[in-house]
Amino acid sequence: MLREEARTVVAVQSTLRGPTGPLALVVPLQAASATTLHSVPVTLFERTEKLALPRLDELWELDPCQLHPSQQATPPASGTPASGASAAPPSGASDVTTTDGDYQIAILDEATSANATKWLTDRGYQLPEGAESALLAAVKPGVVLAVARIDAARLTFDNGVARLPPLAFVVNGQVSLPLTLTGLGAEGAHEVIVDVLSRRARFEAANRLNLAVPTNLDAREEAKADLDGLYRAVLDHAWDKAPGAVITERAWLAASCDGCAPGTAVGADDLLALGADRLPSAEDGSQREVLVDVPESLARAPEGPPELKRSILACYGKVLADMRGLAGEVTVVVQTGANGEVVSAKTRDASAEALGKCVEDAARATKLDKPNVTDTIKARFALVARAFLGDMVLTRLRARAARGAGGDLELRAGAAIEGGREEGPTGTAEKKVYFAEHTNNFQARYVVRHTWPGPVACEAPKRGIWGPRPKNLPPSPGAAPSAGVTASAAATGSGTPTAASAAERKLAALLASDALPDVQAYAITFRAVEPLEPPATATSAGSAAGPTPPPSGSSAHAQGSGCGCRVASPAETTGAWLAIVAIVAFRRFQRRIR
Repeated sequence: MLREEARTVVAVQSTLRGPTGPLALVVPLQAASATTLHSVPVTLFERTEKLALPRLDELWELDPCQLHPSQQATPPASGTPASGASAAPPSGASDVTTTDGDYQIAILDEATSANATKWLTDRGYQLPEGAESALLAAVKPGVVLAVARIDAARLTFDNGVARLPPLAFVVNGQVSLPLTLTGLGAEGAHEVIVDVLSRRARFEAANRLNLAVPTNLDAREEAKADLDGLYRAVLDHAWDKAPGAVITERAWLAASCDGCAPGTAVGADDLLALGADRLPSAEDGSQREVLVDVPESLARAPEGPPELKRSILACYGKVLADMRGLAGEVTVVVQTGANGEVVSAKTRDASAEALGKCVEDAARATKLDKPNVTDTIKARFALVARAFLGDMVLTRLRARAARGAGGDLELRAGAAIEGGREEGPTGTAEKKVYFAEHTNNFQARYVVRHTWPGPVACEAPKRGIWGPRPKNLPPSPGAAPSAGVTASAAATGSGTPTAASAAERKLAALLASDALPDVQAYAITFRAVEPLEPPATATSAGSAAGPTPPPSGSSAHAQGSGCGCRVASPAETTGAWLAIVAIVAFRRFQRRIR
């Protein structure tokens, strides 16, 4: 989901299990935006998947008798603890389809959408159990159905499982996810993962308890070979303690990450592929960026006189109206006259003729500072500005629902959180989630720690200073349990011999502590997100159950009604309507979706 103001671009990827053959995705859409249905590259889902993966770090305790840089650093300012409760579509049921990527798409009108079961069965489709009632419930006034047909024989199956190419569409107004539809055809409980991209805002459930996934847990050596098992046990443990909760797995800037490989972050091309050009910021021009370089030989200011850039921006907007998605660079040779007026402007290099003409016309209408000079003006046109991309937050949410149940998952924007870094608000790896002042920095992170194996002969050793494997690491006297594991626990392989569930038993075998994570420490109460441009005076915003006071010495701003933020407007919050994809089988084949 790419969210801005009251508009959302939603992309859905489905996983298919079953024999190959023709099948269809049925997508409920707002009638006014039904023609926005389009396919998007699977690489975007792969990128956000990599960004949200849990991290496993391996750290060594540094020599307790040496001074290390981290001992001289000023601890980061403390945050506030966040724990607590908390265009109209074509008319008619046309059989004429359009092609988009691997799909053939037909959009039904409202009357035919209301009788979609007959339309589908007349064309040989077999619906999975419960599909008829689910589709009837999905078709409401102003909603139509789109049928996207694809031949599963074109998909790549791995052990009988294939991921379908994602489909995207625009939703205006509030957004919600109908979990009943997402589990259609699932065997037992199913999980739904929602990635939300939005400028500066983290998203959370508006109608369910919100939990940040327990993070910064110390793990044993065995966890290095079973990170997936450890993380699954953490999720199951959280749901055991808080059934029905929506778990936040990541809230971090999308264009950066802590510890991930280069090239993993979300880039401008990813946002454009998803549909950033359909957002309000693309329509009003604030999303794009033009950089103008005027040499000192022509003008005193690096970008020349202000009217030059204004003219280039204006003509770029006109070019985009006719040539959607156009970007690139231009070099124009200009010559000034006796008074600095531009007497000649000619394109030397341009990625597109229209962009070259744009700069030529703007230059001819400009008076520069230096007379009788010939030199070049360069301009770069970007559809997504660096500041726009730099503010984008990726929130990953995970929900679990039983087959055919779950209701709607409503979403809203919430204040920034932090957690999962080695140095938390108090300067240590905190085992809880905090509200942050401005920037979201929350991730799922687990650590294998190795205590200092050598002698400690100084009078005042500084223990617990962690970092990469030191060059002066002495040989280990023998296998030793990770920090925090008692000798008995290491010997038995279980920190909690009386674990009541499979998740607890798994955690006990992999965590370097006798205590299981305190799920309550990761509960998130609602707190309104602050606007991108804070007003001069802000009204207050409370919460159903306010966060507990910050730690001593905290620099966090006041709590509850004195938080310095305001209740988010409908344009900033989200709640409401997300069309979902339901798979139906074609002719004799039956499929299941999870």
